[in-house]
Amino acid sequence: MKITIISTHHHNIYLLLIFLLSSLNWSFGQATENLKGHYIGDGKIIVNWCNQERLSFDINIDNFGTVTGKIGDATIHIGHLKKNTWGPKKYLIIADLDGYLVEEDLIRRKSIKITLNVVDRRLIGGFGTSGFKIGGKKKMILSGSNLVLEKQ
Repeated sequence: MKITIISTHHHNIYLLLIFLLSSLNWSFGQATENLKGHYIGDGKIIVNWCNQERLSFDINIDNFGTVTGKIGDATIHIGHLKKNTWGPKKYLIIADLDGYLVEEDLIRRKSIKITLNVVDRRLIGGFGTSGFKIGGKKKMILSGSNLVLEKQ
C-alpha cells in the first residue's frame, strides 16, 4: 500500500494524522485491556529506615490504562499504566499520591513508579517512590521488591 501526501493539501495531512493517532490509541487500549481489573496484593519494603515490612496495594486499571486505588495509606491521585520501553519489566505504572504512604512512620511521597510483568492473573514486580538517595525517611526513595498483585 502506497500513501502519497502532497504538502499543498493540508487536509490530507490532517486526515493521515488523525488516522495514525486513532490507531495508536486503539493499540494502547488493546494492550492495556487485558490488564483491566481490580488487583490486590503487597510488596516487600527493602529500605531499613521504615518500620513497616510490606506495602499494600489495592488498585483498579481501566480500559485506557488509568489507575486508581490505594497504595499503603496513600490514595492514587493520578495514575497511568503504560508499556515499559526500558528494562526487563513489560509494564510501568506511574502514579501521583495523596496522603501518607506509611502513616505509622509519617512517610509521605509525591509519586511512585511500579514495574510489572504479567504472570497468569497476577502482576509481579517492584516499586520505587519519588525522593532522594540520601536523607532518611523524610526524603529518601522508598523502594520495594517481590510485589505480587492478584487479579480479583
